[in-house]
Amino acid sequence: MTDINNLGIDDMLNVEGEETFGVHGTHDTQPVFETQEDEAGQVVLTVADLPSVAEVGTLAIAHSAPLPTLGQGHPADEVPDTSEGNEAPPTIGHNQPADPAEMRRDFFKDVNKFGKASGEGASALGRLALRSLRAAADGILSTAKPQGGGKDDATLIYEAYAAMDSKHSEHTAGGAKANASKLRQVIAMGCMTTLSDPVAVGDRVVALREKMEGADLKPKALFAGLVDVAREQLASDTELADAQIEGCLTKTKAEKTLEKEWTAIQKKVEGLITGEASHGLKDTSDIALKISDLVLERVKQYKSDETRQDRIDSMIELGYTKAQAEAIVDKKIELS
Repeated sequence: MTDINNLGIDDMLNVEGEETFGVHGTHDTQPVFETQEDEAGQVVLTVADLPSVAEVGTLAIAHSAPLPTLGQGHPADEVPDTSEGNEAPPTIGHNQPADPAEMRRDFFKDVNKFGKASGEGASALGRLALRSLRAAADGILSTAKPQGGGKDDATLIYEAYAAMDSKHSEHTAGGAKANASKLRQVIAMGCMTTLSDPVAVGDRVVALREKMEGADLKPKALFAGLVDVAREQLASDTELADAQIEGCLTKTKAEKTLEKEWTAIQKKVEGLITGEASHGLKDTSDIALKISDLVLERVKQYKSDETRQDRIDSMIELGYTKAQAEAIVDKKIELS
């Protein structure tokens, strides 16, 4: 498999210059230890600068180097007295569990930031998907619906995101439902247990897409591409190869048919007659109305022909010959 330089999901997720954390995140805050002598002449160890609970929890999921435990790295005569009544405080290190509730709150704070960035024209939807992928891999998101009913994570996430920018058309009821469904695919990939690291797949999507843009191959938008990669990955228990990811990121031209072209024309003519098109132009002349009737008749004919063919195919599946199926279907159409 071709190695791609990791552009880093963390770089993609940075909002307004703030630090973000995740499977590949890091943080430089370390506790500062000092030794002091108490009134009895005993040497004790104190912590001068201890990170907050939020920082410790984030460090635990970031896979950064563990914080030193109390007593490490000090001469023997500086190790605190651990006799009864003088026990050292609990250690702080890599194995301290993060608080899932706090991680979830931090995640939704990021969701709100991405929503605000969307209102400024930033490509925040793609970063929302990447952040959701990481959160799912961290175990704080799932595709399951609450047992008592209610909305699943994908729906809640997109509603929170859209609430920060209600001006865009994709936030309409239909658009929101569609995008929540797409986001659900990304979350599902993040929850896959057959992958060693779902976030690494997201990293490769970012890197390969950047490579395609550099070669002027015009890949899909990050969100659309990541959704298609997720759908492809969900169908396989093994990590997708670079070629498969690039295939998901490649735009495909929509198939042109006469029916589609006439349908598009019919919509344009209808918009001219009603004046409801975005340009606001209106034409209610007799000729315009006649054109609309003719185009609509043509579209209906295509749909009728399509229905006819579907009926014929169904008859053939039942065991009739093509000639028999055509005769039976045409007879029914004639009588209807």
